[in-house]
Amino acid sequence: MRILSIAALGALAVGTLLSGTRPALAQSEVREMPEASPDQLQPELTPAPTTGIIEVIFTITLKTAFPAGSSVACFVSLDADSLNSGTGALIGLHEGNVEFLKTTGTTATCTVSIPYSWPLPASSATVTTLLAGSYQAVVATSTGTLERSSRGDLTGLSKIPATGTTTKISVPITL
Repeated sequence: MRILSIAALGALAVGTLLSGTRPALAQSEVREMPEASPDQLQPELTPAPTTGIIEVIFTITLKTAFPAGSSVACFVSLDADSLNSGTGALIGLHEGNVEFLKTTGTTATCTVSIPYSWPLPASSATVTTLLAGSYQAVVATSTGTLERSSRGDLTGLSKIPATGTTTKISVPITL
């Protein structure tokens, strides 16, 4: 029995010792925070928007005989992204447009124009801005049956064009 009492006393002593240190463990160090500079206190300002127009000119050669009344739909999609590696801020913008025309003869020309106004910061050592786009041309019958399509990435886009400019991109397609 004596061994059991010593074990009980030992457990009580360890419990008391641990409970006495718990409040010390719960306390945290008080550290002074460094003062923020005035530029860190001001909210991030929204930059003036970059504006312009992206025109995608589809030149479609029609090799397939389509039923009378078929239409061509020309789709364009743009994605503008800005990443600030210093702050981790990411801005992503998306624009899209579509134009329709009736098929006649063996060629079709379709121009899709996307005017934009994007509040993206200028590229710098810590800010990367990118522009990417894709296209799709679809021929469908008057009943909505899909006949043929072609899609791809717009080449020649990588950075945001200078403000106020019109950027023209040609897309040759054979359907």
